[in-house]
Amino acid sequence: MTTRTTMTRERAIRALRRKLFEMTDDDHSMSRVASEKGIYCRGFRQLTDAPQIEHDTCSGWDGVSDAELIRFHRELLSEEIQITR
Repeated sequence: MTTRTTMTRERAIRALRRKLFEMTDDDHSMSRVASEKGIYCRGFRQLTDAPQIEHDTCSGWDGVSDAELIRFHRELLSEEIQITR
């Protein structure tokens, strides 16, 4: 049986953002890295060359379901999580 860490949606997003930020460099913005990893498929793909986009200018995380957050977390952070409200 796999142990799952329970966390809020906000905490899961913060963890993903930290991981994505670690993968950035002068040529790869967080938006571009996320797009290359298949994250933000509903909002950022057309903006992959833009600088990091703040939440107030794009609803990137708002369009991601809890199930997708769980999958992204597993793929990027190698950790099984459960989202709680």
